[in-house]
Amino acid sequence: MLHIYISHAPADRAYVEQFMQWVRPMQARYPFRIWFDHPEPDPIVPWPWNVIFFWYSPRSHKRPYNRNMPDELDKAHVYLFFTSQKSITTPWIESLEIPAAVERYQQIGQKLVRIYPVLVAGSQWKISSRLAAFKPLGPAGKPISLVKPNEDAWAALMEDLRKVIIELNNNHIQHNRQLALPADSFTGNTSPEPWVDSPEVVLPLSNWLGWLVVGLTAFFAVAWLAQQIKPSHKEYWPKKEIPKAQLPPPVVPTVKPPILTDTLTPSGGRIRPTKE
Repeated sequence: MLHIYISHAPADRAYVEQFMQWVRPMQARYPFRIWFDHPEPDPIVPWPWNVIFFWYSPRSHKRPYNRNMPDELDKAHVYLFFTSQKSITTPWIESLEIPAAVERYQQIGQKLVRIYPVLVAGSQWKISSRLAAFKPLGPAGKPISLVKPNEDAWAALMEDLRKVIIELNNNHIQHNRQLALPADSFTGNTSPEPWVDSPEVVLPLSNWLGWLVVGLTAFFAVAWLAQQIKPSHKEYWPKKEIPKAQLPPPVVPTVKPPILTDTLTPSGGRIRPTKE
């Protein structure tokens, strides 16, 4: 499997992203591996489960894709340098990446290793860059940003790259046959996984289940809290009236009736009765 190394300045990242959109269909037909400064997104936990397992922080899974730039420089077969005025003034490109690519090119030869500038914007690369000795890939003599419509420039670049990949694959097969080696022994028989653009989802359970657990937990927590803060003092409002059927019978005081007596007069007559 061919290894393609992409070098670019941070300011030219948008061109690399466009390149990846165009190259994916070709990568499905002609298997090759692309490396560029593109950290893989960290795994994520869906929001409701992240609330439940708040202490859990997923670690990035180690994939068999080496992200070490020096190692990738030492085993690439196609070097694509996205060239602009910003790239030729980027220190690590001119002092590290280009010298490493040129050294490998000189050691192995043009038959198995290629170096191509990809002109993305106007620059003085013919004067100021060590890439001046190599033929650019893509639109003839024009930066991609100056070709209108822009799709024509990318289509021309993909066509040139397709021819390079087919030619290098054939060269590798012939080289291995001469050495009596398997066809894929040049790069090893273990192919790392390609880059992924979307983060891996940890705990891929249904979100509705997570929301249900969160909702029930919140409900019981609020109920328990309401029970704890219930007032303990006496109530200020009066109690409910007791039904009349439950009231005791009223106590009626007993009054003694008066005793009437007759009083006789000396003449034998009666006078008005008096109370004793």
